[in-house]
Amino acid sequence: MTERRAWSDKRAEIMSRPGAGAAYEAARIRFELGEAVRRRREELGLTQAELAERAGLKQPAVARFEGGGTMPTIPMLERLAEALELRLSVQLEPLPKASRPSLLEVLRLGSVAEFRLRAHSECE
Repeated sequence: MTERRAWSDKRAEIMSRPGAGAAYEAARIRFELGEAVRRRREELGLTQAELAERAGLKQPAVARFEGGGTMPTIPMLERLAEALELRLSVQLEPLPKASRPSLLEVLRLGSVAEFRLRAHSECE
């Protein structure tokens, strides 16, 4: 029988693997973007189908995006932002040195920027 291990030990083992930090960061970005879109959609009282129609997408694509299941392109983010009455703002920010994945690892996963969706009123 195998010995049981604490989740923190297993997580540390997984995160020590090459590329794990970059994969975790890419997943975090996808999840946070999806959450921001879902919150704004709900603020506007829209269904996923209504948002999809406004953005020229299909409802399942909106559901996948909101669930963090896809890494969007900048044009897709622009379409979603406009449909949500938001302005897309793309920023590059330095990461803390201790947790910084290599640039090559992040580029392989298709994400070098942190994206923020902001309401028009917050931008003016």
